[in-house]
Amino acid sequence: MLVGVDIGGTFTDIVCADTRSKTIHLTKVLTNYQHFVEGIVAGLDKILAAVKGTPGDIERLVLGTTIATNVVVQRRGAKMSVFATEGFEDTLEMGRLKRRSMYDLNIDAQTPVFLSPKKLRVGVPERLDAHGNVLHALDEAFVATAIRDLKERENISSVAVSYLFSFENDRHERRTREIIKSIYPDMYVSLSSEINPMYREYERTAVTAFDAYMRPAVEAGIAAMEARLRDFGIKGEIHVMQSRGGVTSTRSAASHPVDLFLSGPAGGVVGGARLAASSNFRDLVTIDIGGTSCDVAVIENGKPAINTSGEIAGFPVRVPMVDINTIGAGGGSILRVATAGVLKVGPHSAGSEPGPVCYRRGGTEPTITDASVTLGYINPSRFAGGDFDLDVGSARAALASLGQPLKLDAVQTALGAHRIMNVQMAEQIRLITVKRGYDLRRFHLMAFGGAGPLHAGALVSMLGMRGCVIPQAPGVLSAYGLLNADIEVELAENFLKRADAIDHVQLAAALKALEAKCISAMQKDGIAREKIGARYSADLRYMGQSYEIMIPIAGATIGPSTIQKLVEAYDEQYQRMYGHTNRTPVEIVNVRCVTFEEVEPLDAYRVLRSANNAQVKRLSRDAWFLGIDHPVSTSIVPRESLAPGAAVAGPAIIEQADTTIVVYPGQRAEIDHMNNLVLTGISEAYTL
Repeated sequence: MLVGVDIGGTFTDIVCADTRSKTIHLTKVLTNYQHFVEGIVAGLDKILAAVKGTPGDIERLVLGTTIATNVVVQRRGAKMSVFATEGFEDTLEMGRLKRRSMYDLNIDAQTPVFLSPKKLRVGVPERLDAHGNVLHALDEAFVATAIRDLKERENISSVAVSYLFSFENDRHERRTREIIKSIYPDMYVSLSSEINPMYREYERTAVTAFDAYMRPAVEAGIAAMEARLRDFGIKGEIHVMQSRGGVTSTRSAASHPVDLFLSGPAGGVVGGARLAASSNFRDLVTIDIGGTSCDVAVIENGKPAINTSGEIAGFPVRVPMVDINTIGAGGGSILRVATAGVLKVGPHSAGSEPGPVCYRRGGTEPTITDASVTLGYINPSRFAGGDFDLDVGSARAALASLGQPLKLDAVQTALGAHRIMNVQMAEQIRLITVKRGYDLRRFHLMAFGGAGPLHAGALVSMLGMRGCVIPQAPGVLSAYGLLNADIEVELAENFLKRADAIDHVQLAAALKALEAKCISAMQKDGIAREKIGARYSADLRYMGQSYEIMIPIAGATIGPSTIQKLVEAYDEQYQRMYGHTNRTPVEIVNVRCVTFEEVEPLDAYRVLRSANNAQVKRLSRDAWFLGIDHPVSTSIVPRESLAPGAAVAGPAIIEQADTTIVVYPGQRAEIDHMNNLVLTGISEAYTL
């Protein structure tokens, strides 16, 4: 058995792939906020019972975890000190001296000062020049005195060391760690020359500080999770998803926690890309709508877009991430009437505790899920595979009460809430596509998550896209993606040379040195050398610019034409993004290497449904749609009854255990050769 586990804001999704029968089993359980791992164990118990397996049958388990993000969002990291070059100890607080809100008089701190307040930051006498030459030797006695003082006075447990130009020469940083460890062997120490060996001191200091802040909690959390799963009986490998879309061992994940920020959402994009490649859909916008959030990403020519940096809780984190744009919109998004008498949706969510009103778990504020039940889209007796019996009456009553000040009944309030949320998501898609030069008319939407397929038809109509692709198991695609992700290690380092002033031998030497480090890390996790592949990329810019674009380096061999082709690819990408190119010389700022072990794709695996999921009590039910002032008798079709080639005309509702698919009036759904449901056509009432 191969098992993928994605811990979401409302549900924990579990996918189990049986490598003998080539079948996929899936389940959802409510996320246990107090004890995430106990929620995982409950879900594993449930799915193993369904497949008649035991924990010992699990050869590999992959987790999409929120451990790293939660440490930052909840501000429960280590008490941590920053050791910086003397005179630069306030870099973390000064940042880039930019304000996101120019006229906000009550502005919050826009740099992550909470990681290490002023009293915990130390300026260490030492200095290197821009080439790594020593201008002022490290004051070792000062380091020893400072760490003793901070430990005794503030009881710190972690240190981030970020010296100027340490990416050119890491000698002072490594010696600082040796001194600290000789005095306090259990002290956590993060070095910028290892975490992020690239120039720009603020970004390098910030990501190193995040690493030191999170490391104790992440190491302890992963260790506790792994121990509980081992006690449960799992003897196989346990892997963790990273932000850039590859998985790694628990050992590597714990030692580099900044790579785990988008651990969960990245799985959905990887799963979407894998399915797209096998189904000949090369250009996609993925939208993952769960109970709490909506995540949007772009897949172009079968490859997810990767950013070299991102933001967490509004603060910059310079680590590679799948380019995902997130807003607070999902099935659990709470509906409210603002003081101006306007209906609002989100961003706050009811989550799983207490959940929507219809869950009967104590929720009193209506949500999008309550609206969907009221509109007849969701079968109240078949929600989440029949594990929930939803209370339609309570949902309608809550919506009617909410709409009363606006003189709207329950159905009008529900339609209005759907319209507002759909517009929010459409604008989010435009932000990550149209604003960056993509023409949405050549893209399909791939909708997944528990609520994605329910809203997909409306979004396609609003945006004029080619259509929508809905996988076999969209409600658990993030968990499915975890099992399709390659095992990866990525390293990057500063290069900063004009492309026309170097030859390919220099570039090859830098990349091969990085590759050797990556291979060494994978071999420590027990991966044989012959199974490891490598790919390269570089960050390029025109001279004088402040920002770079990451460009893949084609081919595994660095030859005489490599640099020229790299510059040409950069010019093409720049033209697409900005509509012009420059005649200025191009600089190679950073070089990157990813080593990987490919995993067997699950494209040919068949999704199995339990017997009760194949039973539908009614062939139709009333549903409400925009532009129609009366309920419409709508066909109800079980997804498992549709074979490749089968088609359904809207209005219709296609039900399956993990989601509900709404085929809006004027649209058509057809099953393709890979058992994807392809939705085409425009529903006129839903266009913008």
